[in-house]
Amino acid sequence: MPRLKSETKASKYTALAYLFADDLTRSGLLMAINPIIYIVDDGADYRFLLQQVFSRFLPDFRVQFFESGTHLHQHILTATSSPVSQNRPAFILLDLNMPGLSGLQTLILLKQQSAWRQVPVIMMTSEGSEEEVRQCYSEGVNSLILKPTDFWVLKSTIVDICQYWTRLNHLTYS
Repeated sequence: MPRLKSETKASKYTALAYLFADDLTRSGLLMAINPIIYIVDDGADYRFLLQQVFSRFLPDFRVQFFESGTHLHQHILTATSSPVSQNRPAFILLDLNMPGLSGLQTLILLKQQSAWRQVPVIMMTSEGSEEEVRQCYSEGVNSLILKPTDFWVLKSTIVDICQYWTRLNHLTYS
């Protein structure tokens, strides 16, 4: 079956886009085509909502959920320390208020690991005092946002975060 002219042109552009993205990825200027995101939240319902957002609207992202700061910390301690690890997340979305290790305590432990220091951390909270916000930034959080409770606002927020940290912001791991 002969191809339409526009179909051929579109497939060429798609191939060029993938080649360009691959070059940028290898040079460290762009995250992988299917970046992995770590999400740490003790709320099963909120994790479910986030999973729905990723599966419906951001299917190209791989998501790894952790139900506590302790689980993330254990994972980091056992993960490879190679800066170019395939399992290095594009960013970590971290709940501030959790039982056991709080988000702030988890952030402090994370930033103590040199191989993980440069991974962006976005803290989420449903409530936080000015002092907590100051502490988070002084310990190295990259951004702190209020947890959206409306599904469509959550979707919009997560899409914006993913767009910024994986497409617009250029990170290099040294």
